[in-house]
Amino acid sequence: MTRIWKNNAFVPVTLVTLLPQEVVRMKTVEKDGYKAVVVGALKKELPHRTKGTKTIWQHLVEFKTEQDFPV
Repeated sequence: MTRIWKNNAFVPVTLVTLLPQEVVRMKTVEKDGYKAVVVGALKKELPHRTKGTKTIWQHLVEFKTEQDFPV
């Protein structure tokens, strides 16, 4: 937490760092039994011996969605 100067007074604020994110997978009712979105952050691409590159994510989070969520 820090503070900034605004309108002749100090105002408390919280600083947040947002990491680059990407939707990694969309889960569906037909395939997985429920609807969800998997989001990955801090992407790394590692060289793979036979297939080129392999992508790994340092953080993966799954968010369950409602049935009427557009896919």
